Amino acid sequence: MQREAQTLLDDETLEHVGVLFEAVALYEEREKKYKGLWKEGGVADSLRHITSKSARVHAIGEGRTDLDDALDLINYTVFLIRNFRAGRLNTTQYQLIVATEDIKEGELVVFDFELGTVTPKREEEIL
Repeated sequence: MQREAQTLLDDETLEHVGVLFEAVALYEEREKKYKGLWKEGGVADSLRHITSKSARVHAIGEGRTDLDDALDLINYTVFLIRNFRAGRLNTTQYQLIVATEDIKEGELVVFDFELGTVTPKREEEIL
């Protein structure tokens, strides 16, 4: 199989695919442990993880040698695409519906997407 791939792909592409296979191997290892947990958070959670992993990847330029975060970044980008295509936009959609049931008509509120909380807007915040 490797021999056939070499005849079909140039060296640069083969090296690129090799890195993608490393990301897939890491995904498989973690999928055994977490069993699809990435689906529950939807696109919003994928974006949060991409931001977090991206910040950690910046540390590679500062002497860090562990590349797992870079491989995770690849996988979370794939999760984002898969969640989006499956319509799993985020769990906060449900939280928003539940949290807004007690809001009075005309009341201004602040919804914290990170915490999934709704609080009335204070007078000094209203323009």
